[in-house]
Amino acid sequence: MNFKEKEIIKLKLGICLQHIISANKGKATENREAGKEDVLLVTSLRKLEAASGIDFSTIQRISVGDKNAEFSTLVALADGLNITPSELIAYYPEITSKEISELQKKKEELRKKKDK
Repeated sequence: MNFKEKEIIKLKLGICLQHIISANKGKATENREAGKEDVLLVTSLRKLEAASGIDFSTIQRISVGDKNAEFSTLVALADGLNITPSELIAYYPEITSKEISELQKKKEELRKKKDK
């Protein structure tokens, strides 16, 4: 496996996390509208930090594809999200090349801003 393929894997994992957080936000909105509150529903990276015990900067770097996550980190993130590791990566095969390109573009824009 070459460097570019490994980078794509990291990006796809980050997108998986983004999808799960986004889905949780939608569920939280539905719950609020129905008069329910689910305190175990993780709706942000900060809440994932608290629930998983993984440092925010690590989670943030994984969520944008900048960090290669160890298996133990993936298990902790899944536990923090109240899902199984299999559920965490279930989004993986669904991720499109368009989503990957969009994340790469966002990362490049942020790097350019940082370099100024």
